[in-house]
Amino acid sequence: MTLKETTYSILIIDDEKNIREGLKKALSFYNIFTAENGKDGYKIFLSEKIDLVITDLRMPETDGFELLDKILKE
Repeated sequence: MTLKETTYSILIIDDEKNIREGLKKALSFYNIFTAENGKDGYKIFLSEKIDLVITDLRMPETDGFELLDKILKE
């Protein structure tokens, strides 16, 4: 299977919309999911098959450190 035959899913989590949208545009070849905080990002992570998570570390509600800790426990 080559890269062109595989669609990877990337989850982008950032509280700044311009960063989420910029990364989404730059990575448009992939299946992109976005969330504006760690709480919503974690819900997406649990409900979808995510291959890569790109997250801001400082966000309201659940920050990137808490999110990564939860993901690593899955």
